[in-house]
Amino acid sequence: MDKDALQNDIVAWHRRNYPKDDQFSALLGVQEEIGELNRAELKQEGGIRGTWDEWQIEKHKEAGDVLIGILNFCGFRGIKISDALKAITSLPPVKDQKLALLLVSISFGQLVDNATCGLGQRTPWFIGSLYRDVESYCYLCGFDPNEVLTARWETISKRDFIVNPATVGRENES
Repeated sequence: MDKDALQNDIVAWHRRNYPKDDQFSALLGVQEEIGELNRAELKQEGGIRGTWDEWQIEKHKEAGDVLIGILNFCGFRGIKISDALKAITSLPPVKDQKLALLLVSISFGQLVDNATCGLGQRTPWFIGSLYRDVESYCYLCGFDPNEVLTARWETISKRDFIVNPATVGRENES
């Protein structure tokens, strides 16, 4: 999979559909998706309002949304995902699904702190760390992270808020 090419497609789509967004909007979007992934994990574990299989499908979708959000943020920062992933030499293996998801949240916090506090030189490392943590979580859920990403992108890329009459104007609502 050529993640850099996919990143370019995601960034172009996002800028077309959300022209007023900036890097902070992108970070808020990633944060939202991580929250939805956490919710799906908790609901599945507790057997709340859905079956285990239904929540597994939701986790697959939300993990894809997180990965797409990370690629979009990279675009705002002018960082190729391949460079960010090269910055990560190794991360210790995680064997617990919930711990892996907590690490996603921790990595996200470190990324925000680094990217917004004038310490941007390490931003690629933090992006790579977050991306790898999401990949680890996917593997622990039994998902192939590349398949998660491409399957979710196939769905999202078909949405067009500019030409779809049902959604025209919503991107400017406050």
